[in-house]
Amino acid sequence: MKKKSHIDQAKQDAPANPVCATEFHFQARRSVNAIMSIWQKQADAQNTKLVVHIANDIPETLPIDAHKIQYCLNNIVSNAIKHAQGGTVKIIVTKIISKQGKPYLVLSVQDNGVGMEQSVLDAVFNNTASQDQPHKKAYGYVDTSLPITQGLMGQIGGQILVNSQVNNGATFSLLLPYTPVIEPLHGPAHAYSVSDFRKFSAYKILVVDDYNLNQLTVKIMLDDHIAKIYTAANGYDALEILHTCPVDLVLMDIHMPVLDGIEATLKIRESGQNWAGVRIVAMTADPHYQHMRLCQKIGMDDTLAKPFRKADLLRVFENAALPYKSVAV
Repeated sequence: MKKKSHIDQAKQDAPANPVCATEFHFQARRSVNAIMSIWQKQADAQNTKLVVHIANDIPETLPIDAHKIQYCLNNIVSNAIKHAQGGTVKIIVTKIISKQGKPYLVLSVQDNGVGMEQSVLDAVFNNTASQDQPHKKAYGYVDTSLPITQGLMGQIGGQILVNSQVNNGATFSLLLPYTPVIEPLHGPAHAYSVSDFRKFSAYKILVVDDYNLNQLTVKIMLDDHIAKIYTAANGYDALEILHTCPVDLVLMDIHMPVLDGIEATLKIRESGQNWAGVRIVAMTADPHYQHMRLCQKIGMDDTLAKPFRKADLLRVFENAALPYKSVAV
C-alpha cells in the first residue's frame, strides 16, 4: 500500500464540511480571541509576545465561510509563532475599500522572526519542498499547510499574500471580499437562540482533541454561553485537568496520540475519583464511533458527530442536563 505523503495527510485532516462548524458567519473578534487562547501557552513557553489589533470599524459578524477562514488564520498564526521565538507576533484585522468601492476584510499576521529570501518567497505556496533546497526548510515556511491555505482562500474568493525580508520577519495576509449586509438567519441549522443556552451559563466543560482547530471551533461557539472551557490535546492531559478542575461535561475525541479517547474514558471510569462519573460525549468524525450503543460500551454517555453545528452542541447540553434534573427532584 502506498504510504500517504504529508500533503495527503494534511488534506485528510483538514475540515471536510465547513458549513457545519460556524454557519457561514464569521465573527472576527471572537475568532481571533479564540485563536489567541489556543496559542498563548506555546507563545509564553518560548517567550513570544502575542499582540492583537482589530480596527473599530470591523463589523461584528460577516457572511463569510467562517470555518475556512479560521482554518487559514490558525495556520498562519501557527507558522508565525514557530518562527518568532523570543519575539513578537501581531494579529491585525482591518478592512480596505477597493477603487470600485468593494469592501475587503484583511487578516494579517506579522512576526519578527528570521524572514525569507526571495527564492523561498517564490516557492512558499508550492506543494513540495525540493530535497536539494534545504535553505527553504531552514526558514520553516515551506509547509504543507500553506498550499492548503492558499487553496481554501481561492475557494471563498479570497487570496493569501506574503511579504518578507531576511532577518526582518514575515507578514502573511488573508484578503477577503465580503458583503456588509447580513441576511436574517433561517432554517433548522439556526434553530436556537442565546436564551436556549442561558440555563447552562454555570457549566464548565473539557474539550479533548489533538487538533487545535476543533478546540477553537468549540470555543467560538460556546465562549459567550458557559462559564469555562478547558482544553486538552490527549487523554493524559485530560486526566491532569480533571484532577484539579471540576467539570460538568467532557467532549472527547476518539482518535488521538499518546492516549486516545477510548483509553482515556476507561481510565476516567476506573479512576475511583469523584469525577469518575463525569458525563463524557464522544466527539468524532469516525462513523463507527457515532453509534450510541458502541460508545455506551466504552463508557461514554452521548455522541457528537463532526463536523457539528451549534444546535448539535445545544442538544448535547440538553441531554447532559437530564440526569441533573432528575437528581434534583
